[in-house]
Amino acid sequence: MTASGRPARTSEAEASRERIRARGRGRAQPQTTSFARLRNPVLAGAGAALVLRVIYLLEASDNPFWRELGLDLRIYHEWAQAIARGQSPSGPFLQAPLFPYLLSISYRMLGPDPVRALWFQLAPAALTAGVVAWAAGRWRGPRAAWIAGLLTAFYAPAIFYTGVLLPPTWTLFLSAVVLALGMEMHARSTRLPLAALAGIAAGLLTLAQPVAIALAFPLLLFPLRGAPGWRAALLIGLSLPLAVTFLYNGSRGAWTPIAVNGGINLYIGNGPEANGGYAPPLGMEENRDILGIEIARQRSGSEVETFSAAEADRFWRKEAISSMVSDPARTAALFGRKLLLFFGQYEVPQIESFAFERRYSALLRTPLPGMALLTALAVLGILLHAGDRVGRWLALSAACFALAAAVFFVTARFRLAIAPWLILLASAALVRVYDAARERRWERRAVVTVAATAVLFVLLSANLLGIDAQAARGQYAYRQGVLAEGAGRIEEAILHYREALADDPNLAKANVNLGTLLARQGKVAEALPYLEAGARLDPASGTALQNLGQAYQVSGRTEDALSQFQKAVLAQPDLVSARESLAYLRYASGDIKEARQNLQTILFQAPKGTPPSLRAGTLLAIMDERTDLIGQLRREGRIGEVDPQWWNHPQLLEADLALAQRRLEDARRGYAAASLEPAVAPYAQNILEQMTENLGAP
Repeated sequence: MTASGRPARTSEAEASRERIRARGRGRAQPQTTSFARLRNPVLAGAGAALVLRVIYLLEASDNPFWRELGLDLRIYHEWAQAIARGQSPSGPFLQAPLFPYLLSISYRMLGPDPVRALWFQLAPAALTAGVVAWAAGRWRGPRAAWIAGLLTAFYAPAIFYTGVLLPPTWTLFLSAVVLALGMEMHARSTRLPLAALAGIAAGLLTLAQPVAIALAFPLLLFPLRGAPGWRAALLIGLSLPLAVTFLYNGSRGAWTPIAVNGGINLYIGNGPEANGGYAPPLGMEENRDILGIEIARQRSGSEVETFSAAEADRFWRKEAISSMVSDPARTAALFGRKLLLFFGQYEVPQIESFAFERRYSALLRTPLPGMALLTALAVLGILLHAGDRVGRWLALSAACFALAAAVFFVTARFRLAIAPWLILLASAALVRVYDAARERRWERRAVVTVAATAVLFVLLSANLLGIDAQAARGQYAYRQGVLAEGAGRIEEAILHYREALADDPNLAKANVNLGTLLARQGKVAEALPYLEAGARLDPASGTALQNLGQAYQVSGRTEDALSQFQKAVLAQPDLVSARESLAYLRYASGDIKEARQNLQTILFQAPKGTPPSLRAGTLLAIMDERTDLIGQLRREGRIGEVDPQWWNHPQLLEADLALAQRRLEDARRGYAAASLEPAVAPYAQNILEQMTENLGAP
């Protein structure tokens, strides 16, 4: 060594370059970095995540979807409340059950307030960043830990889902725990308790998001140092949570390991209506029937009035497989589309929309990291660590998760759990690039790889699939309309429905709701085009057909109204309001036999004591009394075999309907007018006398 020390610096630089080359050749192993060296990046990642999410919850507090819950959010809210009261579902689990049980803890501690529960989610959100930082540090040291922790903290979808009453914040945390435990298994000799703990974490993750079970398989495949039987310990740990739900569901008639929604989800992703995202079967009222049980019963041709969730699950699974097998080319193309959706920048909405709800948050409108960046950097990490055992494990895990998700359908919340695995690969890639830049030594292959990654980022950020984001925003303007209508703010609801249709004219429910509100305001001519569009776009919706029929009836188009009521009853045989409309129109038209049949069906369908049941019972009693009177007159020889003309007298029938519907003043006026007709005067006068006796003088 010279006095200047120059050869020593050269030797150190050569050693550093050799370490970089070794990583590229896959000789680097997970580091046994001490907690002391990882403490700062772990705490910084968790702290940054906490601060950013607190900012988001504060500034987005006027988001109406936080308080007005619909679909899955409402189901989880009510489910968690029941658990907090000590109740359990009477049937099998309809959805993955872990989240409502976690949510019930918040409700026990803070009260059943969905907004307070969002603040409860700060804990797993912040811990996720710390756990990911720890896992990255165990693999690639403190620099990787800093990058991974901060990348997790600033990842835009992770911030957004802290403010959504859905499972993703918890699935993200559990995914990070599985990742960290897996990294520990790679970093040192695997002990049986560690393997069992990793299995239990994977099992709990599966109970929060079933397709995440795919993350357990790559860990089982890779040969690891450790005690004999570690794979058995991991499998036992994985099986324990699933065994509990399997036995629970089996005791309620459905031997399924998690829930009975697998069939409908498989159909949504692969049925004739499938487009890669959430596309439920036509006619499925997911706000009333999230598993499509009634539609399954109708399509199966079942004669039974009730159809169990397990039967519907089997039906939809069979229909999905049939659709997939009948057109393999379409199935393959659809699968490829779902993979592009999975890794693309666009956050595919379902009942929550990152693109729409970011309007409530300045933080989310900043250029924060998204899926395209994570994917591109993760691919770079895979290419730069092709010979690394951990890199291969992470890559295989991400691939397995994506393939499992693409079997069903892709939405933003169902892909969030893969983010920690991509972030680890991304952090390793950035550390490698940093080391190369610091040493000022770039291999041509590395430069080409980085350039190709940049191209991949651009492609994933572009709208290669031609997604109409404007149409997706229409769904959420429609939901705002539903919230406003439910609160009685009709004019505001009309404005939101118009906004929704400006974004997506083919939104069937927005057409129906807008047309219905306009018709109630007496603007029937303006309402008709919207109602006709709604019925055309969703011909399986009994509500759309019924509302259109009512508009036709008000317009004097009786035959068209009758046709729509008949279609509504065929589309949804259990839609009591449609059957009522059909029965009343039949009765007003003098078709007494058909009216009676429909009224008897209403008595069977509607719970006793409800308004539809009372109305149907009243009208049937009037009909029975009149039938008895005719029989008496025949026995006395006062009329022949032909029913008397007054039986179908229009004024009398209209008055009967008004009486059944408790429109008493209309009924009095109708009977009074009918009493002026000699043929029906005695009977109409008798009804008036009964009304006066029972209800008092007008």
